[in-house]
Amino acid sequence: MAAGDTVEIAEKPPRKTYASAQIHERRARIISEALALIIETGSTGFTIQELSRRAEVAPRTLYYGFSGKEGVIESAVLEHYSELSRRNGLTASPPYAGAVLTALDVAIAEIFRVPNYARAMVDIYFSPSANSRIVAALRRISSGFPAIWIRTERQAGRLQPWAEDNLFLQQLSDLQYGAIHTWSVGEIDDNELVRRLRANFRILAHAVLNDAGRREFDAVLDTLNIEIANPKGS
Repeated sequence: MAAGDTVEIAEKPPRKTYASAQIHERRARIISEALALIIETGSTGFTIQELSRRAEVAPRTLYYGFSGKEGVIESAVLEHYSELSRRNGLTASPPYAGAVLTALDVAIAEIFRVPNYARAMVDIYFSPSANSRIVAALRRISSGFPAIWIRTERQAGRLQPWAEDNLFLQQLSDLQYGAIHTWSVGEIDDNELVRRLRANFRILAHAVLNDAGRREFDAVLDTLNIEIANPKGS
């Protein structure tokens, strides 16, 4: 093709904006009603039949669009967190330890705002019969910012040689959801939950960081004036 030649592009048929808008509105309604149902009944009381009635869609629509109950819950959980992140302007920017704790504070505020939702999530997370897709979604949510942090620390050479990124993220998720569960059954109060969630990150961070990494990590927290219980022995 010579310089200056124009490219003729076949005219596309007009987009079906009305149909697209309808589909978008219907999906938003399904997700909204799914979240409301999770908050009211937890995952055990969640049924496709009840969601179908509330969202005013046929059950086959839910199976076709989400592959069933587990798919609906997975989508609702992920979209809820995405909207929470957008609403609070969460971004992954350095210092990443601070970004982790900022995201954690947003999650804590949401836990206190909608405690039944938090209870439902920990019930799913620790249920022996929990669907693996939903558990994986919950881990992705809790691991998002910590994954960026540990990847950055590895690139900077501030991790212990034996540290494993995926193991760190899994252990952190287990600790965080465990703390929320302990709070949800009334064994600890709100203040202790906040302390534990923040301390869990610092304790595990100190475990995988080398000496230089720990000094850098603590300096970041000091700069941000974040008070977290010191890890044992540090």
